[in-house]
This record gives sequence, C-alpha cells and structure tokens, in this order.
Amino acid sequence: MPAFSKLYLFAYNSLQAFGWAVSLLAILINFFSTHSLDGAYASAGDLICLLQTVSFLEVIHGALGIVPSGVLFPFMQWGGRTHFVLAIVRQIVEVQELPSVFITFVAWSIAEVIRYSHYALNCIGSCPSLITYLRYTVFIVLYPIGLAPGEMWTMYQALPFVKKKNLCADLFAAFPFSYYNFLRISFPKRKLYQGLQFSVVILLVSFSIGHLNNHTLALYGSPFLDGGLTIMAKHYWQKCGMDLCGGSLLENAAVLVCYPFLWLNLYRHLLKQRRSKLGRHQETKKKK
Repeated sequence: MPAFSKLYLFAYNSLQAFGWAVSLLAILINFFSTHSLDGAYASAGDLICLLQTVSFLEVIHGALGIVPSGVLFPFMQWGGRTHFVLAIVRQIVEVQELPSVFITFVAWSIAEVIRYSHYALNCIGSCPSLITYLRYTVFIVLYPIGLAPGEMWTMYQALPFVKKKNLCADLFAAFPFSYYNFLRISFPKRKLYQGLQFSVVILLVSFSIGHLNNHTLALYGSPFLDGGLTIMAKHYWQKCGMDLCGGSLLENAAVLVCYPFLWLNLYRHLLKQRRSKLGRHQETKKKK
C-alpha cells in the first residue's frame, strides 16, 4: 500500500475512533449523571449522525481498492445505519429519548471505537493482540443487541409517527406503497417482539456459538446449514402470524429482504472474517 494511502487511512480511522469515543463518553456521562436512559440522542445524536454519514467513504475505499473490503458489505452496513439515524431517529423527535436508542448508540459506539482503533493501529503496524481479538469477537454480542432491542425496536415504535407525519411522501410518490408500509412490512402483525427475539437474538447468538465450535464450522456453506436457516426463517414468520406463501408478490418480496434476514448475510460474513483474521494472526505470532 502506498505511503500516502496508509497516512490517509490512519488519519481517517483515528478521527472516527476519536469521534465514536467522544460519543460513547457523552452518553455514559449523561447516563451516570441522570441515572436514566433518556438523553442519548441529545448527548451524542448529532455527532453520531455526522460520523455515520461520513463513513460512506468506506464504500468508496472499497470501490477504489484502497482496502480489501469490497463494496457490498460496507454499503449494507452504511445504508442500514444511515437510514436508521437520519430517516427515523433524527426525523422523529418522539423516539429520540427511547431506551432502545440508548442501547443502539452504546452498542454502535463500543463496536466502532474498537474497529477503528484496530484499523488505525494496523496502518502503522503496531496493533496489540488484544485489540485484534476484540475487533473480531465483540460483535458476536454487540451486533444482535444493537439490532433487535436497539434498531428494530426503535423502528417499530416509530411506525405510528411515520404514518402520522407521512414521512418520505415525495420519495415514495412513484411507488404503489408508502414509506410507512415499507417499514411496516418488516414487522409481522402479532407477537412482534417475541418474533424479534426469536429471529435475531437467539438465532444470531446461537449461530455465533456454533461458529466457535469446530464441528459446526465444518457445516459452513453447506446445503444443510442454508436449508436450516431457511426453515428457521419460515418458522419465524409463521410464529409472528405471517404466511410466506400468502400475500401479494410485492409483500413477499419485501419480506425476503427485510430485517433481520438481510443482515444475517452480513453477520455470517463477519463470522467468516473472524475465523480468517484470527487464524492468520495466530500463525503470525507463532512465526515470531
């Protein structure tokens, strides 16, 4: 990698790590001073919106080949998070003080402080083993926590306000459905939160535990595992009162790409990356 690219990436990742650390500190100071989960957005919301928007640079980095991450997964993460903070939380004041926003912001901040610190230190070739281990391990816990009781629960609670305010009406004017219906299709009609817990927390954590088990690792990418995930996905929607075989083509198409199963691919990618990176790190330590 050219020296200029290393210097640029070191500066970018260092600034991101610092920004997320400031966000986390502000949220925690507010929490310990007020003994309340309220105020997370007021404490760090604007800064988090800025940091998350600027992180689109990571998609460009992948497209230009500056980093080997590619474009798809950085874009998925950027798109999901940016939609959450800019289209939902920033636009709807009524959800900004919810505990689920606090959960989301804390999970994001911890993960990003570790991730960007790891990237920055790698640019100068002095990343401690502990930071590398944390970079490829803490997401196993933080990802499902930030997704289910954090992002998804906030989005669900925002639905009445999205409908009342008719958000994104101009953007969705050309479509046969509103932004409210676009969000609502992600949440089946009944037993919502039990379904979220079933599909996200239990599924992702169980999946990650399986990843740490050598026997289950042998199943990765196999038809058995893919079929098992399909069965679990179908069971989730039936549990929540929605039949995948019923409804319009548009509804079924939306179900197939909605939370949380779109993000399961990202989670699987992160788990595979963990095995690859930590295995390579251990080999490097043995050689030394």
